Amino acid sequence: FMIGEYAVSIEYLLQAEAIFEKIRKKIPGIAAWLAHTYTNIANTYQVQKLWDKAIEYHQKSKQTSQLINYQYGIVM
Repeated sequence: FMIGEYAVSIEYLLQAEAIFEKIRKKIPGIAAWLAHTYTNIANTYQVQKLWDKAIEYHQKSKQTSQLINYQYGIVM
């Protein structure tokens, strides 16, 4: 995301989340991309000091990573 363009970043990331959620069961490997997207959303909220939303998305990332045994996403 560009510095200061958090609203635009969140908008695009939430669109990506919706797309990945929609195709998650149809395309192998999408869950890892979804976990990355959750982390990016969390980080964007974190920079804005929106702690509850940041924690929510970090937890989603961790849960998704654990479901697919994706070690990179589990280490937080």
